[in-house]
Order: sequence, then structure tokens, then C-alpha cells
Amino acid sequence: MLKTIKIKKIIFFLFVATYIIRSITDGLFVVNDINNFMVSSKYITMFLAIIFFFMLKRGKLKLSKSCFGNEMKRMLFLVISFFVISLLFAIIEQNITINTFTILIKMILGIFFAFIILNTLDIDEIYNAMKIILIFAIIGYIIEIGIENFNIENIALINYAKSYSPFESSYFAGIALSTCAFFSYFRKEKKWLILSILFTICTFKRLSILFAIVLLFLPWFINIDGKIDKKYIVLISVLFVFFTIGYYWILQENNENLFYDIFNETQTQFTMTRSDRLHELINENFQSYGLGSAANELGLELIEMDLIEIYMELTIVGLILFCLTYWSMTSGQIYCCIFMAYQFFNFLTSHSIGGNFSWTINFIIIGSILYKNVKEYKGTRPKFLNIIKMR
Repeated sequence: MLKTIKIKKIIFFLFVATYIIRSITDGLFVVNDINNFMVSSKYITMFLAIIFFFMLKRGKLKLSKSCFGNEMKRMLFLVISFFVISLLFAIIEQNITINTFTILIKMILGIFFAFIILNTLDIDEIYNAMKIILIFAIIGYIIEIGIENFNIENIALINYAKSYSPFESSYFAGIALSTCAFFSYFRKEKKWLILSILFTICTFKRLSILFAIVLLFLPWFINIDGKIDKKYIVLISVLFVFFTIGYYWILQENNENLFYDIFNETQTQFTMTRSDRLHELINENFQSYGLGSAANELGLELIEMDLIEIYMELTIVGLILFCLTYWSMTSGQIYCCIFMAYQFFNFLTSHSIGGNFSWTINFIIIGSILYKNVKEYKGTRPKFLNIIKMR
């Protein structure tokens, strides 16, 4: 029993240490395109946590009886399916890219690390870990921006109309929003909710800021612990398949004028040059040779439009499998569905599929809501405007 407690404490430490290392090294090195041992050391702490987890379970692990086990099985099926489709295209085109393996490994690592934490730590420990992760994410963000740059002159430069801020951060926007989503549901201590919202606003990503505000006021209007029927989850998944195909079509070069009429911006402006990469692929008659091959063809790490990339590389079959798998993980829980909706709009317009550390936190949020006894941590919910009732 004592040994079990010690191993759990070690896993807690390694989990927190992974995200402390990530935040500090992102702020110091990654933002400056420096890759060194310290940057990679977060994988060491993560893999040590995996080793200690298996020591804790000692061969007693059964996915079907584990917290988030069914979700883990679905992800394994998705990754295997993506690998098979990629392999078929690689054989047809007589070409292959390491990107395929990198993305698939990161997809598995993201959910597996979350699976470990959900099956080791209770809600008290997860809540405390998230507080530490938020604090060090803010420290990493301050390191990135530079503490000397937090002044009145730079604050005056913020322009929402032109979407400009000297405090914008692509590196910390994801963790800021994820911690905001966590503390927006687990409202036991309001100070962490306020801090995470302010952090999200500071990173200055329009979609994240909008979503943070929605999460703040959401319990005033709906029962965030309600559930929706599985058939609607399937419907939402299919809708995102159509959204992706429609977005892909509207971003074609011959639809430039139509796009401008609808959005009052050029495709390049609206997508922040991502559409240019898509045009280049189409003009070169790109033929997929697996997941990640589009970015590889352009000599890039990614094209930053995940759903379109999956559609181009793995056909509509891969896209349908992806949407169904990720949406099924919400189990129809209202808050999880809204959180997943944000992630899918991000998949549509940006990139996060290979962000294993970001998705570990996202899966922990979903898993905690679905599987943990969290009554004490919900805090006081606003009631007076709760006008939409969901079963």
C-alpha cells in the first residue's frame, strides 16, 4: 500500500514536471527556434511516468475496465486505420514520409498520457496539478514576451479591429484555453477561473478569447452537465465533414472573389497565408502518400489546416473516421461537446492534431468530467438565467 502511494506521488510529480519543463523551455528556446536536450527532456519525464504507471499496475491493466479505456481503444482503432490508409497511398505512390509516423505516435502519446493520469490520480490531485501547470504556463509566457515589454505603451498598441497585440502568443494560447476550460467547469476556487481567462485574453487568439467568454457565462444559460443523444453526436460529426469539404471548396483559387464577398477579406488575409499552401498543392497536382505528406511536399512541418489536410491525404474515409472518433469521446456530455466544438473549429482553421501535450490536457478535462466524482469541484453554478434545460 505504501509503495502504491509513493508511485502515485512520483507520477504526479512527473506529470507536473513535464508541463513545467514544456512551459519554461517553450518560453526560453522553442520561440527562438532552438532545439536542445532541455527542450526534449519533457519526453523523458513523460516516459518515466509511463514506466512507473506499468509498475503500479503490474500487468493488471484492462482497457475495458479502466477510466477512459473505451476512448483509448477508439483512438487506437483510428491510428491503425490512418496507418493502413497511409500505407496504401505510400505503396501506390512509391513514396513515404516520416511525418506519418510522427503524427500517429503523437496522437497515441497524447491520449495515453491522459489515460495514465486519469487512472492514477484522483480529482483532488488533478485539480492541484492543473493549478501548478497554469502558474508555470504563465511564467513561460512572460519569459516569451519579456517582462520588460509589459508596459503602458505596448498595452496602448493592442488593436482588436486589426487583430494585433504585442502580447500575442501562439505557443501558450493552447494551454491557456485548456486551463480556462478546466477551471470554467471546475469552479471550486474562482481565482483560478479568473486567472485562466485573463491568461487566455493575453495570448490574444480571437477564437480562444471568444470561447473563454462563452465558457464563463455558459452555466448561466444551459445545464452544462446535461447530455445529448448519440444520434446528434453522429450528426455533428457529419456536419464537420461537410464543413471541411465546403471550406476546402471556398478556398480554391477560382473562388477568390466569392470568398471576398462573403468574408470581406482575401483568402490569404483570412487564413493568414495558409490558403497559399493549399493553392500550391493543388497547382502541383498533389498526390497523397500518407498522413503528413502534404506538408512534406511543401518542405514544411505542417500546413496548419488539420481537417483539410486529413481530407486531402486520407480521403473522405479518413476524415469521417477522425470526426466520429473524436466526437464519440464526449459521450454526449454538453460541456465536453462545446469544448470539442472549439477544438474542431481549431482543426478546421489551424493545427493541433500532432500537439500531444495539448491533447493530454484536453483528454484529462474530458475524462475528469465523464469519469471522476467531481461534485465538490463544480463550485457554485449560476442559476437565475438557466433558461435552456437539457436532459
